[in-house]
Amino acid sequence: MRVTCFGSAKDTPAELYEEMKAVGRLLAVRKVGIATGAFGGVGMQAGPEGAARKVPVTGYTYGGKQANPYISEIVDCSALGSKIPFEADYCIRLAGLLSSDAFILAGGGGPGTFLELIATINFNQKFWNPMKKTAILELRTGPGAWNERMLAELVALGVLSEEVSKSIRVVDSAEKAVRWVCDGVW
Repeated sequence: MRVTCFGSAKDTPAELYEEMKAVGRLLAVRKVGIATGAFGGVGMQAGPEGAARKVPVTGYTYGGKQANPYISEIVDCSALGSKIPFEADYCIRLAGLLSSDAFILAGGGGPGTFLELIATINFNQKFWNPMKKTAILELRTGPGAWNERMLAELVALGVLSEEVSKSIRVVDSAEKAVRWVCDGVW
């Protein structure tokens, strides 16, 4: 099994970074491989750092950027897409990240993280059978939180079906995130 960790390239908030490191530790205990976007921050570096090289960590890079030091296997999407524009490199990268068995998103990311969430929703609605599980690890509360209210809005907008919403859980700890994506319980 392999789980993709999605999230912001920022190292803040520190509590979320530490919780995503715990995700990496818990996945490593279960011998679950990790995939990330390979760069820094709560979504791409914290999980691999927590795994401490105990499981394979595949990092998908693009745009000539250096991978973080916790990546054990680098997939250079720029090289794979050398004959196509930069934007296609990003799409190749996303395709590699979506090839995992499940997903853990660090809540509160920017448009890239939101795109990754929407991609998991889209593929669950159109292609994946059985559906792949997604955990949104969110420590914040209030109007800006990536929480059940946000998911309800996506349902109301017709972006997220009721059926696919059953594959997503908003959780407040690394333990709950890993239990959801690996065991289907939380």
